Amino acid sequence: MKFMKAIEKGELTTVMQLVKSNPRYLIGGGDKPTILQQGCRYNALHVCCKYNQLQVCKYLIDELMGVDLYVTMYPDDKWESRRMRMTFLLDYYLNNREKGVSIIYFNYSFQLFYSQ
Repeated sequence: MKFMKAIEKGELTTVMQLVKSNPRYLIGGGDKPTILQQGCRYNALHVCCKYNQLQVCKYLIDELMGVDLYVTMYPDDKWESRRMRMTFLLDYYLNNREKGVSIIYFNYSFQLFYSQ
C-alpha cells in the first residue's frame, strides 16, 4: 500500500498529499483507524512507531486533532458531532492494542524513546 510505504520511509510530503486527497487513509469504517497491516492490525501510528518516523507521527496526530480532516469527511456535521468523532478516533489511535501481544504499541514506543 502506497500510504504505508510512505510512512515507513518517512516521506512526509507524500503522506501529507495522500491524507489531504483522501481522509480515508486515516479514518476507516465506523470512525475507527484505517488498518494498514492485517493480522497485527497496525494503524498509521503503529507504523510510525515501528519505523521510528517521528515527523510523520507528529503530522498525523496534528491532523487527527485538527478540524479540517473531519470537515472534509463530514461536511454536514455540527460542531458537537465533529468533536465527538475527533475524540473517539484519537482515542482509538492512541490506545489501540497490538493484536496477539496485547501491548499498546504507541505507548510502548513512547516509553522506549523517553528512556533514551
